[in-house]
Amino acid sequence: MGDFDPAIEAFPVTRNRHGLKVFVKVITPPEVRGSAYLAHGFSDVHDAAHMRAMTAAFVRAGFRVIVWDATHSWGRSEGERERATFYYHHEDLEDVIEWSRSQDWYEPEFLVAGHSLGGLMAGAYAAAHPKQVAGLVLVSPVVSGPALRRRIPLPVRAWWRLRGRVTPPMRGAKAIAWEFLRSSWSYNLLAEGRRLVMPVLIVGAGRDYIVPPRLLRRLLRAIGHESKRLEIVPGVRHGFDGAWEMERLEAVVSEWLRVDTNK
Repeated sequence: MGDFDPAIEAFPVTRNRHGLKVFVKVITPPEVRGSAYLAHGFSDVHDAAHMRAMTAAFVRAGFRVIVWDATHSWGRSEGERERATFYYHHEDLEDVIEWSRSQDWYEPEFLVAGHSLGGLMAGAYAAAHPKQVAGLVLVSPVVSGPALRRRIPLPVRAWWRLRGRVTPPMRGAKAIAWEFLRSSWSYNLLAEGRRLVMPVLIVGAGRDYIVPPRLLRRLLRAIGHESKRLEIVPGVRHGFDGAWEMERLEAVVSEWLRVDTNK
């Protein structure tokens, strides 16, 4: 019995363009109405609490869900955490979708979703492939690398660049290379928003320091499709990891899937 019974779960392993193994999970509901690719964030895994809430919403709406652990991250894929960059995260999303083209269940149009860094990558993919992406869900998305840089105090950035890496002040944290932040500057959904010409749902956290609601409102205005929605959940932090927070996240995504993707 799988986590999303009666859906069937499969665990194929593929390799990305750099030859690293990528752990993939494919969850297929009894009746399939489409496919959705879900990207997790930095220092995260495919089955983190908020990712499970998102996955449940899609599976129960009849979507085959494809999730994976990014390389150079914290999950079951290969790589070294200290080498994490925005580029690798983006490439893994592209490579998983490319791999799926060889599967008998592949569909040429699909939904893409992501949390935090995964949200930025989902948006970047949708902007680059608007004819393939039929809908987009962004949960606490990193709106842009330049905006993220400005959220980090200048002395911290200077020290980070001088030393080449920093270790976040949290228990068990690993060092993060300067290249991780530098690589973010190539991504900016505010500049790419006009190319998001598909229905878009943005779910934000009211107490998010990394991605404050004002940035999400700017992103909403930049999106080039008339079917766009922003839901700010008050009192929630970036991770959406509490029990009621996950329930609210699943409910918001479920409602959007029922209403906006059935038009």
